[in-house]
Formats: sequence, C-alpha cells, structure tokens
Amino acid sequence: MTRSSIYSPSLEDKGWASRYLRADSMEPLREMNYPKQEVKKSEIKASWRSLFTFTTRQHSGRAIVAIVSAFLSGLIKPTSAVIYGQLFDTMTDYGAGSVDTGEMVHRISKWCIGLTLLAVGTWIVEWVFLWCWIVFGELQAKSARHQIFASMLEKNIEWYDLGEDGIAALLSRIET
Repeated sequence: MTRSSIYSPSLEDKGWASRYLRADSMEPLREMNYPKQEVKKSEIKASWRSLFTFTTRQHSGRAIVAIVSAFLSGLIKPTSAVIYGQLFDTMTDYGAGSVDTGEMVHRISKWCIGLTLLAVGTWIVEWVFLWCWIVFGELQAKSARHQIFASMLEKNIEWYDLGEDGIAALLSRIET
C-alpha cells in the first residue's frame, strides 16, 4: 500500500473485517486489492511563519535568547580556526628562526589561554542554546495542546459521534 492510498473502513461498511481478514490467521490479505481513497495533496505550502503558529508573547524572550545563542554558537568554529591558525603561525615563525624560544612560549601560552576561554564559552553558549530551544519547543507544544483542547471543548457533542470526523472514525482507523 502506498502513502497516497489509504483504506479506511466506515462504520456503515458491515462485515469489512471478515472480507479483508483471513479466518484462520486474522492477518490482512496481502494480495487483495483494497478499496482506495486517494489523498489529495494540499495546495497550501508550509512557511517559516507556520513554525511559530503557537508562539505567544511569553515565548518571545526565550526564542530571542535561543536565536542569539545559535548565532554565537555559529561563531565558535571560525573563532577556534583563527586561534589554531595563530598557534601554527607562531610555530612557523619559530621554525623559520624569526622568533626565539621565550617569545614562542609566550605567544603559544597566550593563544592556549584564549583557546581554553573559548572552550569554556563554548560550553556555556551550547548549554544555553540547547536549553532555550528545548524550553521554547516545550512551550510551543503546551500552547498547541491548550489551543487544541480549547477548540475540542467548543465542539458540539454531535461532532464526536460523527463517523467521518469524530471519535468513531478514529477508533476504526486505529483498529485497522
């Protein structure tokens, strides 16, 4: 069965299980052609804005901190490349004889301290980055759950009993 074809028996289709299941094993028949319901592709395309559908003003602060920490996280790799370049440049100068041993040790020590500070900064920035995006995602999920629950509370009780969109259709889809 392909993704574009979905078979969903309705409640009015009496005896569908006996027609599509083997009596001896109760497994679906693989070779049988199931009635297919074509799924139409939506003309609406998702946008970047749809990622933030459930964002509220309370979420903005964490989102801004997450974006800034993502930017800083992106700057870490080029900064470490510059520091490594300076270290190797110092070693090259020493190998060429333009720098004496004391000057080389001083420069290397300076860049090693810089590299250590960058590592500490990386640890902090990456932690803030991960924490903020996890918190932001959890707030988005909570907001989505609350909005969906509120919309379900507004539905008439008849909606839940309908075979096409209600719980009965959901249960029959889960069972198959």
